[in-house]
Amino acid sequence: MSSGKSKNILLGEYKGKEVHVGEGKYGPFILYDKKFTSIGKYLEENSKELKDITIEDYSKIMKSTGNSNSSSSNVLLGQIKGKEVHKGEGKYGPFILYNKKFKSISYYLKNNNKTLEDIKLEDLKKIL
Repeated sequence: MSSGKSKNILLGEYKGKEVHVGEGKYGPFILYDKKFTSIGKYLEENSKELKDITIEDYSKIMKSTGNSNSSSSNVLLGQIKGKEVHKGEGKYGPFILYNKKFKSISYYLKNNNKTLEDIKLEDLKKIL
């Protein structure tokens, strides 16, 4: 039941979970364990195109971006009112993604003495 919007390409498996690459609204990405990681810079620095990415590139990308298990990629937190809520670190700082809208949470983190890693679904109910 694909909507036809997603054209993610399965690269293979890493630690028992599928690794996909794709082209999104904000550029090329890798999707692993419900986490999106931008790979535009990696492609540019290595003179590669999305179609050239292999499963071997995945570990290189994760090491070069420092995203092996950090929350600096887009992380699914759960759902509010039936819609997915993600948190992440972007070009302009920490954000949440809800209902297809990005919202900066820098002020919330600073005012509540929290880091992006501290943010849980309960926090988002206060922010949204």
